[in-house]
This record gives sequence, structure tokens and C-alpha cells, in this order.
Amino acid sequence: MHDSSKKIIRKAQIYKVEFKISEKNYIYIGLDTKCDPNYFGSSLIIYHYQRVFGDKIFDKSILEELTNISHNDLCAIEQKYIKESKNNSKKNNQLSINYTGQNRRESGPSFNVAIDGKTIINEARKIGLNLRMASLAGGIMKPTNPPAPFDKASGGGMHIETNYGLKRIGFSFFKQRGSDNNIGVATSILRQLEFDDDSISVLGPADLSDYQYVLAIHNSTDHKHIAGLFNRLVNLVYDNSHLFSNDTNDNNETLPQKNIVESIEVDINSEKFIINRYKSKQIRVVKEGMSSPMPNTKEFLRDVVKEYALIIEDKYWSQTQRVGKRVIDVLKKSEILNRENEKEK
Repeated sequence: MHDSSKKIIRKAQIYKVEFKISEKNYIYIGLDTKCDPNYFGSSLIIYHYQRVFGDKIFDKSILEELTNISHNDLCAIEQKYIKESKNNSKKNNQLSINYTGQNRRESGPSFNVAIDGKTIINEARKIGLNLRMASLAGGIMKPTNPPAPFDKASGGGMHIETNYGLKRIGFSFFKQRGSDNNIGVATSILRQLEFDDDSISVLGPADLSDYQYVLAIHNSTDHKHIAGLFNRLVNLVYDNSHLFSNDTNDNNETLPQKNIVESIEVDINSEKFIINRYKSKQIRVVKEGMSSPMPNTKEFLRDVVKEYALIIEDKYWSQTQRVGKRVIDVLKKSEILNRENEKEK
């Protein structure tokens, strides 16, 4: 299966579009891999008002320029800005129109969850996917044996599922597991399944006090098609499982520079990064020229270990904070040894 999430995007932008209609102020956050100044987003709301009033109503500004970045990381950084926008929209007297799929009405007839769910499960079994009905009331189906880190052995609290009476498909993340990274990777995967942004919704409280949902409206009543869609979704999760994190401390918000207690610079694929450790013991990785931390710290640390041929014992990988401190220590020790060897020459 072709996985576009692994493709490196040479240049991209996270942008903000603001406009006013009938005394109401709107804001939209998006990403653009073509860096087109005349592109204002894929939202149906923007498309509608653009056709009615033209481009002149839109005030577009670039929030961040990014280079040599994966689609998953790009989506995670976009999600960070979307969350900030939604958190600030009320006090700024603005309405956020991101992920308007949360207000979009599903087309087509309703499902009989008990009967249609059983048929979908049978169709999925024919193509090698075992599903179970987790909730008849919610129309929630899940894989019987999901890939890590969605399995119980990884800690639970992360699910691949249908919801809303079988009408939507995607992911749910409990509390801190709904990090920008996980929401970004989930969104990227749904986009790879060719759902547009207005079909995808991110639901749940901004303070992560409950489940966060990333769900797409599939608009299908074909049991075989839904089973196949679920199978493709699970396969994409298998391909990208290493990009998800079940570490509840790995939320990757930006931290004050004044709280950095130690740092070390590394080179990965000819790109420079700085690994920072903070007073709170948290770890952040910042790419040269970027302001946002890299979304999945633990996965990046695995790349560092591989690139520098470090030996990091399994016991450190249980927490990002522990393995980050260990990687910094081992890298610094290696630097000291290299300097001593140079002196001896």
C-alpha cells in the first residue's frame, strides 16, 4: 500500500484566514503544501463566501513556514494551531470554522445498527478483518485485535472505531492521549483515505478532560464498502503505528526557553535539530528554522538512536522523559569521548 504520510514535503505553510460576514467574525486555520497566496482553504464555508463576495473579504496571514517535513508532522503542527485558535476564538469574538464536519448532517438513511452492524462484521471477516460491536447504542464497532498502540497491552484509551450509529469512522483518544500529535496523525490517515476536510471532524473538550474524536462521515450504506474502508483504515494504522504515542506526558506543547536545563544538537538526514530538556523533565525537539516542537518526540528519539548507533536499554522507553534524558546523557558522553580521542591524535 502506498503511504503518502511518509513522503517528505519540501515546503509548506500553516496559514490563518479571517473574514467578516453580517457582523460575525470568522477564522480558519489550514495547511498548504503549494504555498499559494491565493489559496484560502478547503472549507465549504470559505468556498461559498468566496463565490459570493470574492477574495477581497479574506485576510490571510502565514503562521509558520515549514521545510522538509512529513505529512503526519505537518498535520500535527496544523492541529496545534487549530486548537490554539479555538481556545482563543471566544475572547477574540470569532467563530472557528475548522472541521465543520462536526456540524454537517450525514446524508442517506439511518442504519439498523444490530442488523447492518452484523452484516458489516461478516463482510469484514471475508477479507481477513475481525470486528466486534462495542456499543449498539452508539453504533461503535472496533477491531478485535487492533495494532499497537491501540491494543490493551499498550495501555488502552486509544481506539479505531465507527461511531454515530455506524455513520462515521475514525479514532477516539481518552484525555491526554488526544495530543496534537495523535490528532494530527489520525487526521492525516483519514485524508489518505480521501476524506475531505469538511467530512472530518475533531470533537471533544479542548482541555482534554474527556475523549477526543477524529471521525469522518463516509456517506455509504454499502456493507461491503464500509468493511473495506475499515480494513484500509486498520492497514494504514499498522503502517503508521510508530507515529502514534500512548504516553500521556507526550503532549508537545511549546515550553518557555528560560526553563531549559540542558540541550544537545543532532543531525538527522542533513537537517539540524535541538533536543531540549526542561525543569519539568519534559523533552522537546525543535528543528532548525521552525518555532513549533516536533510532534512525536519519542519517534524522533528512535531516529536519533538509529542515526548515532546508540545503545538505549528497553527500560528507558516506557516514558518519553526517561528516554529523552538517557539519549542526551549518552550523546554527551559520546561527545566527550570523541573530543578526548581527537586530543590524543
